[in-house]
Formats: sequence, C-alpha cells, structure tokens
Amino acid sequence: PRLLSVTNGENILVENWLFFNSPYWTALFKYVDGLEIRYSSISSRRTGSDGHNILDLSAFNTDGFDVTGRNVWIHDCNIWCQDDMIAVKDGNVTSENMIFERINGTGVGLTIGSIGGNTSHVRNITFRDSYLYKTFKGIYFKFRNTNDSFVEDILVENIVMDQPEQWPIWIGPAQQSDSRNLCRANPCSICWPFLPGAKCRGQPNSAYRNITLRNISINQPKQGAGVLLADDTFPMTDVTFDNVRVNPCRKPQVQNSKDAFPLIPDDLLHSDEYVTLFLVAITFSALVLVGLTLLVIWKKCSFHSARFWYSKSASKVRY
Repeated sequence: PRLLSVTNGENILVENWLFFNSPYWTALFKYVDGLEIRYSSISSRRTGSDGHNILDLSAFNTDGFDVTGRNVWIHDCNIWCQDDMIAVKDGNVTSENMIFERINGTGVGLTIGSIGGNTSHVRNITFRDSYLYKTFKGIYFKFRNTNDSFVEDILVENIVMDQPEQWPIWIGPAQQSDSRNLCRANPCSICWPFLPGAKCRGQPNSAYRNITLRNISINQPKQGAGVLLADDTFPMTDVTFDNVRVNPCRKPQVQNSKDAFPLIPDDLLHSDEYVTLFLVAITFSALVLVGLTLLVIWKKCSFHSARFWYSKSASKVRY
C-alpha cells in the first residue's frame, strides 16, 4: 500500500508532512492539474547505514513523490528512500510543466520514468538547486518498452552530488528487473555491466530531445561519471552538458546525513541494532530451511533404501 494516493486532483497543496517508512511508493499523484508540495520530508530507511548498502536497497519500490499530470511544483523537501526520490511518470495524459527545486535527497535518482507503454510524452520539466547525499543514482531518465514515447525540453541545473554510489548521471533505458531472473534485461539488466553476459540496450521507439544539464558538481563518485545510451535508430538529439564537473578529490559538501536532512527528525532514524536483529532472523530462517530440506532428503533416501532391501530379501523367498 501507498501512504498517500491522489487521482484527478486540482490545485492541491501538501505542506509540513512527514512520510515515514512507506511499504511501497510513498505518495502518488495521478493526472493532477496544479500541485504544490513544500516543507515536507520522506524517510524510508531500512538501516542506520549512512548510505545505501544491499540491505537498504532490498526496500526497493519505496519511491518518494511520484507524479503525472501538469503544473507541479515540489520544493524545499527532504527525501531519503531506496528508489526514485522524485519520479515524473507517464499515463493517459502528457506530463508537463513541472519544477522540482531545493530538494535534499538520496535514493535512486531525481527521475523521469520509467516512460513507456503505447504512447507516453513528458516535456518541460526542471530540476534545480538541489543536493544529493550519497545517492545511489543521481540524475536518472529511463524508458521501458514502448511503441511511441518521448521526453523533451528538460533542464537540470545547479545540482551537487556528494559520493554517489553508482551512476551519477543515467540517460537511457530503464535499468530494472521485473521477473524472477534478476539479471534479465528489460530493457537493461541491473547486473550490467558487472556480470558477464548481462545485457543493456537502448530502447526502440523512444527519444530524448533537448536535454540540458548545467552546473552539475559530482564529488568523489564511487563509479564512473555516467551512462548515455540510446537505440541506434532513435538517437538522442540536442543533449547539452554545460559545466558538468566530476571532482574525484573534492571533499563532500556535507559530512553526515544529520546535516544533509534537517527536516527528518533524528529519533526516526533506525539504529544499527535493527540490522543485527534482521541479519540474525534471516540467518536463523535460512538454517531452519536448510535443516528441513536435509531432513526431507534423508527421509526419502532412507525410505528408498529400506524398500530396496525389502525387495532383495523378498526375492529370496521360495514356495
């Protein structure tokens, strides 16, 4: 379930809200016309880790603010989640005329997408004047399978990222998994490029047009600068990088999450004891499962051995 879901709303104001530990997308606004969110915060932290380890990221789909529609302004908010911090989504309407500014965030990106389906259009979107602290991805634009989709007239400016943990900039296909095969490319494998055989391809029938990144500072990235990937027959056009700088040696602007997220109360942060308890519970469950599996195998082997011995003995009986 989501903590908040609004459909077909007009002239909505959300202010001074704290969304805590949503089990799924935190707040979804569909087909809205006129939305302002201000002075609000989201905290979806699985552990007390000052970043996003594999245990934290197991709480995927805990998006921050997801929006479709038009005339949206989200500003002066703090977001800590394990998926898209802000996601401009698609739907039966064109998503357009949105501004996101003065966001302190960490998660899987200031995002447009995933965009796809039969026909999806996104245009006139601005992200600006924001700070990303140890985010997994930073700027993340993504297409999924589609028949006809485009994203155009996008401005991202005045963004600082400190110690991003994966790709600071990703413009291309959605890097996701939607099946039991976690490394299946749909259209880009989450295992790419780290595991041999993992695939990532540009998404056909989709186009990025008139995309500008300006005054972006990426400090101490743990991986490369980013990925730009399009289909050979649907190239990106008019993509501009203006004063986008990767600074491998520059000190972080903020030293800890407490300073980076002043709107999130300290007493709501999980302590590391939760990590220990979680790991103990997972380990115990795994041991019980292995034990039960071995017991079933042993019983089956014992049964077949006993039946085999009985058959050999019975064959010696003569009347």
